[in-house]
Amino acid sequence: MVNPLVPSFRLPISIPEDAAHPAVREALLTHDNGLVVLNQALKALNTKFTTLSTTTEAATSTTTIINNSSEVIEPGTSAYVGTVNNQTGATAYTTVQSDNGVLLVVDDAAPVAITLTSTVTIPFFLFVTNLGAGTATLTPTSGTINGAGSLPFDNTAIVAFDGTNWWSTELPVVPVNTPGVAHEWLSSYNSTTGVFTLTRPDYSDLTGTPQLAQTFAAVAHEWLNSYSSVTGLFTATQPAFTDISGTPSTVQVPFQSLTTTGTGAATLAAGVLNVPTPTIPAAPLSGTSTALGGSAMTVGQTVTVTVAIVGATTAMVACCSPVTATAGFVFDSYVSSSGTVTVRLTCVLAGTPASSVFNVRVLQ
Repeated sequence: MVNPLVPSFRLPISIPEDAAHPAVREALLTHDNGLVVLNQALKALNTKFTTLSTTTEAATSTTTIINNSSEVIEPGTSAYVGTVNNQTGATAYTTVQSDNGVLLVVDDAAPVAITLTSTVTIPFFLFVTNLGAGTATLTPTSGTINGAGSLPFDNTAIVAFDGTNWWSTELPVVPVNTPGVAHEWLSSYNSTTGVFTLTRPDYSDLTGTPQLAQTFAAVAHEWLNSYSSVTGLFTATQPAFTDISGTPSTVQVPFQSLTTTGTGAATLAAGVLNVPTPTIPAAPLSGTSTALGGSAMTVGQTVTVTVAIVGATTAMVACCSPVTATAGFVFDSYVSSSGTVTVRLTCVLAGTPASSVFNVRVLQ
């Protein structure tokens, strides 16, 4: 597969606009135009070198340079310009004379050591592209590269030899398109890979001091009704009757004071609840008789039993009820004297009434 980021180096050079920085692209095109002009100049001077060709054939090879017109063949130039030396998978490589003008490609996850042979014939240059994750390092067999003993790089570099030392310029990497991600911001950029890193900010990454809610002490009869995120303050007010939902019942209506006003119905006026003085009823007068009945009786016969009830007077009314009643018999009671109630059992139909005690109550 052709890598769109690796430019073509066949004359004339074709570099997509988005493959390199505009300044680098312009420099490469200018360099390309210079080579084309140089080839044309060499063609024009070719006749002047005819007499020298027989003496230089042993030292100089004749190489075919193909440009747009496909017609220039000049001595002293490389036959490999525009070709590719693919060393994918290799972790070490040493350049040779035939690498002059080629695109050397390395691609491996491990570091790649590239040895630059300083015994090559000048002019000599090559392009080196590192497509792998491992860093490639250029090391001359003698001399320096950019003034150092070695030079690591991760992208594409132009490497040239001046006969003593090596020189390199690395082409810039085009930034990789990075779509936005919700809640994340660009936090770093790798100039080697052109990749941006997105991260979600932590609370500690924010500048300034957040305005937190401030403590608000309770106030009698007041409730919180607003909050300002700018100041962090709450506002409290006392609710009005109109702020309360629903309909209050009589017992829910507040009053200012409570008074008692003799007898009569309770009244509420101007926030004052008037309640009549309650009358506490006297304790009921009651008692229980001993057993009455249990023996045969004839029609019209009456038997009695008395019950002592303190507080009973002859002006009061007494009533009674047997625990066990028998059909054919009637009963009644009356206050026969102060503190005494008489219970009577009368036979209506001859028979034997059940023996039963009577509960007696005196009405005051």
